Amino acid sequence: MIATDLLDTPLIVRPGMDDEEIEALWQQTYRRAKMTQAFLDREIDVETYFDFMAQAGYEPSELMDAAESNLEFVMQQGLELER
Repeated sequence: MIATDLLDTPLIVRPGMDDEEIEALWQQTYRRAKMTQAFLDREIDVETYFDFMAQAGYEPSELMDAAESNLEFVMQQGLELER
């Protein structure tokens, strides 16, 4: 890991994890962050993103529910949205 690859979301390292497990977790988290950024930057379409997330163990319907909840929170707080 190098400084330019730092993520906004920290890794959750549990007691007893060995170096191999931590490295696998890092790689998974890194790929997820890069795919999410590519989706937000409109470099990949929603179907590609949802396929990737489903393969990573996330249900697209849960992702949509979380996105809707986040949007509702932003609107309730009167925060400005940027595109």
